[in-house]
Amino acid sequence: MADISPKQLEDVRAEALRLSKSMGISPAKIAQAFTLLIKAGMSVEEAIAGAGKSAVEFAQVSGVEAPQAAEFMKVAMNVFGISAKEAADTLSAAADSSETSIASMIESFALVASVAKGTNQSLFGLSQGLAVLARYGIKGEEAGTGIKTLLVKLLAPTDEAKKALAQLGLSMESLVDNQGKLLPLAQIAEVFAKSMRGMDKSARDAMLTNEALVNVFDVRGIRVIHAFAEQGAKGFARIATAMSTSKPSRAALSAGVRHGAAPTAQSMSLIDPQDRHTTW
Repeated sequence: MADISPKQLEDVRAEALRLSKSMGISPAKIAQAFTLLIKAGMSVEEAIAGAGKSAVEFAQVSGVEAPQAAEFMKVAMNVFGISAKEAADTLSAAADSSETSIASMIESFALVASVAKGTNQSLFGLSQGLAVLARYGIKGEEAGTGIKTLLVKLLAPTDEAKKALAQLGLSMESLVDNQGKLLPLAQIAEVFAKSMRGMDKSARDAMLTNEALVNVFDVRGIRVIHAFAEQGAKGFARIATAMSTSKPSRAALSAGVRHGAAPTAQSMSLIDPQDRHTTW
């Protein structure tokens, strides 16, 4: 906050006090949320004009503290280059379209965000993946660690990883695009789905204890592969459709209504923008 003038600092304090009175939240927590957004590159004026309040409202409906909500927004802004509002709306829509909560998704996001962008993933696609996993009871820390492990192992595959994939009838070439970048999660899921289409349930379940696979991807990574293979591109598309039709209730946001799935996005494209020109 070294670049903030005394006048701007006073404006932040005044707005934090004003919101504290109207929203019943500690002014210190609100000020901390403002600070995190400003450190992420948002101007003081933007934070005061509404972004800071959005972070506090997002915290109210998600059941997390305002600084934690702002931290998520800050990381999403820096990692994916999106606005604070888009970050909140995307995660809210995904939670609203699955059997999980925003708080659980924030926990997952904190673990996987560091590798998501570097592995050609978007926040929309990552949120879809977390929503898919929630249908299998894979949430929070388990979901975040599982996706992170999978992406890291696929990003720089060892000989052991390549051999493990071969047991599923896969090669790394099937999981990257023509520029050598990892495919988005929805497309990775479809590759898994196609490779396992001929497996019966017992064969699929045996994957979960396959020593070669577990040694490379860990049990959590294998559970992610198993869930993604069962859902495939169609499962991800269903989540995308649900996210696109999910609408937020600003009145509920302002009232701080708590709901397990939370209010959601005002508008969302049917498919992750980076997937729109891909045909499965």
